[in-house]
Amino acid sequence: MTHSIRKGNKLIGALLALVMVLSTLVGVLPFTALEVRAAGTEKTITGLGVGAITDPVAAASSTSPWSGSYVYYGKYDGSNPTKYRVLDKSSSDFGVNGNSLLLDCDSVLYNASFDTDGLPNEGTTMPNEWAYSDIKKGLNGDSFLTRTNNFSGAEQKAIAESTKATETSGDGDLPEYHVFAPLTREKIFLLDAREATRSTYGYYPNEDSWTTSRKKSGDWWLRSRGSFHNDDYSQAETVRSGVMINRNVRSPLGVSPAFNVDCDDIMFSSLVSGKAGEPGAEYKLTLVDSSNLGLHFISTENIVRTGNTIKVKYQKVGGGNYEPTQLSVVMTDGYYKTSIEGHGWSDGAQLKYYSRLNIPEHDSSVPYNGEVTFELPGDYSSNWKVYLVAEKVNEDNATDYASEPVIVNIPQLEPKTIAMDNSVLKKNGSEWTPTGEVLKLTEGDYQLGTDIDTSKTISVEGNVTLDLNGHGIKHDKNHAGNVIRVENGGSLTINDSTGSSVTHKYDINQNTHIGEINNSGSAEFTGGYITGGYATGSEGSGAGIDVETGGTITINSGTIIGNNGGSSNHKGGGVLNNGTFILNNGRIIGNYSNGEGAGVYCGGGTFTMNGGNIQHNYAQSQGGGVYIDQNATFVMNDDNGYNSSIRDNTSKDSVGGVSCQNGATFTMTGGYIEENKVMVHLLQV
Repeated sequence: MTHSIRKGNKLIGALLALVMVLSTLVGVLPFTALEVRAAGTEKTITGLGVGAITDPVAAASSTSPWSGSYVYYGKYDGSNPTKYRVLDKSSSDFGVNGNSLLLDCDSVLYNASFDTDGLPNEGTTMPNEWAYSDIKKGLNGDSFLTRTNNFSGAEQKAIAESTKATETSGDGDLPEYHVFAPLTREKIFLLDAREATRSTYGYYPNEDSWTTSRKKSGDWWLRSRGSFHNDDYSQAETVRSGVMINRNVRSPLGVSPAFNVDCDDIMFSSLVSGKAGEPGAEYKLTLVDSSNLGLHFISTENIVRTGNTIKVKYQKVGGGNYEPTQLSVVMTDGYYKTSIEGHGWSDGAQLKYYSRLNIPEHDSSVPYNGEVTFELPGDYSSNWKVYLVAEKVNEDNATDYASEPVIVNIPQLEPKTIAMDNSVLKKNGSEWTPTGEVLKLTEGDYQLGTDIDTSKTISVEGNVTLDLNGHGIKHDKNHAGNVIRVENGGSLTINDSTGSSVTHKYDINQNTHIGEINNSGSAEFTGGYITGGYATGSEGSGAGIDVETGGTITINSGTIIGNNGGSSNHKGGGVLNNGTFILNNGRIIGNYSNGEGAGVYCGGGTFTMNGGNIQHNYAQSQGGGVYIDQNATFVMNDDNGYNSSIRDNTSKDSVGGVSCQNGATFTMTGGYIEENKVMVHLLQV
């Protein structure tokens, strides 16, 4: 978009159109699996679908072993689950709608000839052509796919038909005499020479080396024709001690099957051993098996909410080769597609919560119908989707099975009301008794019923939504303290459902430089507001709103006005942010700081401005509008069409608009910075 910067230095204006990064900090969050007890065995869910399963690590040299994730799938010998290497956790090379999990057996399972008699089969003149070979027929028949007790019905169904007409980007770069062998709707196949030298599959990209990454428990067939001897159709390629060599098609050599599992058939992945998300970790899958497992609710009226306690009456449907061993509740930030939509989790859906449900007197079985109870977790959001799932959880490394998830439409609670009644502060009709110097909001949705006056700080410690409803929170300016403090682990969303219809007038006091709401004011704003914070003495900074490290706030509407960072060295008259602050719309106006950052002081964390205004703020030191300290990030966008602006701010010392310190990050992709004493000031080393 085009940036408009008025009455400012042209050079500064040009700089602001760029992304200014004074330092870059990259944080990596460790993966944490969700552990639950399941039917006497420990089930460690790593996420929806493939979860924490990772792609292989490229082999650095010919002596590098294969390194990546493993998945157990099926039981070739009828008793022990078979171990496979994960070559690609989300492959698009094999024509599977919705991508696939590409698996390659970690060992040689049995010996077979590529072609038993060395003579061409019907349809070809070459006994070494994969498409007509005996080995292909056996793999997709009773030698492997339909072998008794090798795969369950659900495992067979989840194995996708694979089609690959030619080599694809990323396959090994081999000479032309390695003739690629196409796939046409095979469920089970052997790797081609180019796939067995593909570095993203973890295989060393050299055909002639004694390559450790390709070593298995014996020699194993590839599906490609023998190299060098294009006129000798009796040769097919194999891997021997990691080296690709030609062998006679009649030789009884090792078979190491490969196949794709349709990702849409994978409900969860569970950790079996190792550390989730790291090479060497072993997993098993939970597959959707709607032919044997199913649930429905007797009626939606049988979903009852009392506080955060949910009761659900259910009934099993279907039935088949086995019974479910447990019911589980699954909460996600996405949705599960119905069979009409193609089934499977929506793109990008993440697992937020998973738990086995307790059914009294049924530790390892699920009655035909019954009632289960579960608690919404402390960080539950009404945007989450909640599902009930029937599961057959198996011992050890064997595949688990689940019904298609049935959505539980969680009844919404009426918001709790915060109001003043005869000078008594009340929450949901009851007197709001403070704990020490704070009024705690620990969880839930709240709505202002009137303007409220308080001398206490409102402390947010859980997942809270606050609807200003056109009213104001007025802190007694004679008592030190923040109006609102979002604690570590707290999450606050501020809305204003009726704010556009309520108008308030204000003036900026020319002596104190603080916004004052009064009926005769010359300026006005609409909606609810937060005012009167006074940061002084031991009460620290962030008079209006203080977001602690680990806290999160999203403001969709409302005004932060007339807050006073009073004494010296106190920062952030309107806002002090050390966590995550998202301003989608709203105003930060008429705030004062005796130090830096009258409107916003970014001490750490990230402040993202997608819309709204920061204006008429006054700092004795730097950053009348915004001050960005080292290691803090400020991002200014204009995503919501509200014309994000930082304007008409003043600093007595220097830098009226945005003061960005060494080690800070300021990024501007939209909006306006205008009418400030100085636009941007960068301190020199």
